[in-house]
Amino acid sequence: MPAPYESWTVYQKALRLRKIAGHLKRTAPRGLSSDLNNLVRGTSSIVYNLVEGAGRFSKADKLHFYRISLGSANECKTAFAVLIADLGETELLAEARDEAQAIMALLNGLIKSIENRPDV
Repeated sequence: MPAPYESWTVYQKALRLRKIAGHLKRTAPRGLSSDLNNLVRGTSSIVYNLVEGAGRFSKADKLHFYRISLGSANECKTAFAVLIADLGETELLAEARDEAQAIMALLNGLIKSIENRPDV
């Protein structure tokens, strides 16, 4: 039986972004390996913290992990922008940057919905 978060759009987008980061790490020029290692860790952080928050019961705990996930998404969006500056704007990098932005918007909405609840 799948976990409820597995059907969330934000979760699916976060997994897609992690897949893109892994592909870039395997195919990009060697001089970018440090940046790409950080990017892979950042995209993983989005997924792991999203899931961690989904599994928490208190409002404060949920918000803590969702905010960490949001911070990682912001970092990844910037990392993709840096890669575009270094490599030029490819379709994949532009898609990844836009996906990170979409994840940020979804996480912001999730965070606001939790903040506005009287109790979770």
